[in-house]
Amino acid sequence: MRTAERRTGQSTRTRGTSQVARRTLVLGLFALFGCLNAMGCSSSRAQECTKLITVLNKNAESVKAATSKINAADANAASFNEAAASMEAAADDIGTVPIKDDELTKIAGDYREMLRSGAKAVRDLGKARDDNDVPGIDKASGELATVDSTEPVIVERIKKYCSQ
Repeated sequence: MRTAERRTGQSTRTRGTSQVARRTLVLGLFALFGCLNAMGCSSSRAQECTKLITVLNKNAESVKAATSKINAADANAASFNEAAASMEAAADDIGTVPIKDDELTKIAGDYREMLRSGAKAVRDLGKARDDNDVPGIDKASGELATVDSTEPVIVERIKKYCSQ
């Protein structure tokens, strides 16, 4: 296991999930105020953006709390499963936001898919760590890196769309 930790680095393995939570909180401030203050932002779009961003921010806190546990030195499979469950719950919660705007629906769907991919990667990483499976750790870490690179792109899309 020590070889796997040296090769992947604990902060590298869990960096993506922590950054997702932080960026989502920042997203709320920029997108909400941008949309509400911008010319041409329709009332219904503004309301839908506000609702979506509120749910994103609420869930960012729970994801952040759960993922902080997998950064601990004594993290185990249960910690990883809890973080994954938190991400899946966030994805489900986002799905309950009533959105009629087609583009915002697509963006919210992309964010949900990103969370589900992250949840799978976190769960896989926890199992691989418990099994001392270095290739599994590497694979799950790569999947988390993909989530980490996808998330800011989606956040930027939300900010841009909600500020039009």
